[in-house]
Amino acid sequence: MLCGALDLLQQKYNSEGNAALFAELKTFLPGEQSNRSYAEVAAALGKSEPAVKMAVSRLRQEYGRVLYSEIKRTVTSSKEADEELRYLMSVLADTMASRWNRLSASSMLTPAAWSRSSEML
Repeated sequence: MLCGALDLLQQKYNSEGNAALFAELKTFLPGEQSNRSYAEVAAALGKSEPAVKMAVSRLRQEYGRVLYSEIKRTVTSSKEADEELRYLMSVLADTMASRWNRLSASSMLTPAAWSRSSEML
């Protein structure tokens, strides 16, 4: 389901001529992992950091809408879709927390890594 939603978004961005933008921003979506900061992505795209943050915010909102639509296709009511979405988001949050715990437990957590990691949360 996550992959289906991601594929639909990618198709939309590709059809609008924004394939490179999607490739850079998708790593900031829930369940994905970004090793780059907003500033690094902004530099790669030739955009300002606030513009990248806004684009990521819009992509996350759109991802949520697409994911919800995909979930609604598999259940019989909006209530069930809401429950499924809440469950899915809790699983993703647990996954992100687990990644964070592994990162923070390692000796590789530098101030720069802290900054990049906090941007993902």
